[in-house]
Amino acid sequence: MGTPEKVANPADDTGANGEVVKTANQLKNEAKRLAKMEKLAKKQQQQQQQPKKSAANEEKAKAKKEKSTKKVITYDINTPPGDKKRYCMSLT
Repeated sequence: MGTPEKVANPADDTGANGEVVKTANQLKNEAKRLAKMEKLAKKQQQQQQQPKKSAANEEKAKAKKEKSTKKVITYDINTPPGDKKRYCMSLT
């Protein structure tokens, strides 16, 4: 029931130069993380350059939206209750 002994933690191991010694898996994970960070930096640079183009694209999108108005067709012919509506006629 004395003081607990320290358990060796591989992450706390230091080399002769005071550097932290990393395992092969830690090095591999760090390489993946660095690759992702580089990819993110490239993506952010591209996004900063893109807003110039996106303003023109927004104007085109607005023009397309205005053109694509749909026509509403209503059925105004009276039918007795229980009968089916006839759709072979012109519904304009």
